[in-house]
Amino acid sequence: QRSGLVFLDIVSGAGDTTLSGVREGLGDSVPVFGGAAGDDLLFFETFQYFGGKAYTGSIVGLGLAGEHHAVGVAMHGFLPIGRSRLVTETKGTVLIQLDGKPAASIYEEYFGSEYFTELHRGSLPALTVSYPLGFVIPEGDHVLLRNPIAILEEGTMTFTSPVPFGVEVRLMISDAERGIETATLAATEVAKRLEGRKPKAIIVIDSVTRKRMIGPRADEEIEVIQRILGRDVPIAGFYGYAEVAAEGVGETLFHNGSILIWAIAE
Repeated sequence: QRSGLVFLDIVSGAGDTTLSGVREGLGDSVPVFGGAAGDDLLFFETFQYFGGKAYTGSIVGLGLAGEHHAVGVAMHGFLPIGRSRLVTETKGTVLIQLDGKPAASIYEEYFGSEYFTELHRGSLPALTVSYPLGFVIPEGDHVLLRNPIAILEEGTMTFTSPVPFGVEVRLMISDAERGIETATLAATEVAKRLEGRKPKAIIVIDSVTRKRMIGPRADEEIEVIQRILGRDVPIAGFYGYAEVAAEGVGETLFHNGSILIWAIAE
C-alpha cells in the first residue's frame, strides 16, 4: 500500500494548482492528505521545513509504502444560509462577480451596510471567518468552504484557491458548539475507517479560522480526538490555511475552514 502526506505553501500560489501537480506525479491510486502552512494571518510568507532547512513557496511531501493503513477525514460542520448566487466572473484566486454584482455584495445584502465596512479591515475579516462561502464541487456532493482573505474596495474578494466559474455559492454559518461536534464526528469516522485497528500516530491539521471561531474551547477538539482514538496515541498537528484530503480514488480536495484528522495503523 502507498499513501502520501503533503505540507505546502498557498500564499504564493493557488492550492488547487499545487494539488493537480501532486496528483499528476503520484497517480490516482495514491491517497494524499496534508495541509498548508500559516503565518499568523499575515498572508505574506510561510515556511516549509525539510532536511534541516527552511524553504518558502514550496511543498514538502512524505511518501509511505509497505504494510500500513492510513486514513484521513476532513469535515467543516458549516450549514448554508440565505439564497444561492451564481459565480459570473472570476479570475484566478479573485472572485469578481456574483449574479453580475460585485462579489462582496453577498455580505452587504445579507448583513447590511453597517457591517459591510468591517470586511475591509485587515486580512481574513472576522465576518468571513464566521460566514465563509460554500459551494458544491462540479460532479460531486461535497460542500467546500472558501474564506476570503482580502476584500478590495471595488468589491472583489481574494481567496487562497479559486472559486470555480459557474458554481452556485451560499453563505455558510457555524459556531463553537458545532465546531466541537464536527471534531467528534471526524474522529468517529476515522475510527470507523480504521476497522478496529489501533492507530500508531495521529496528525491533526486544523483551520486557523476554526480556531478563531471556537476560541478558548479549542483544546476541547484534542480532548475528543484522544477520547475516541486513544489517549496513549502520539498526536501532533498545527493550525494552517488549508486542509488536503483524498476523497475516493483519484480525487483530492482542497478545503478551507475544516479539520483534518489523519491516522496511521499497522
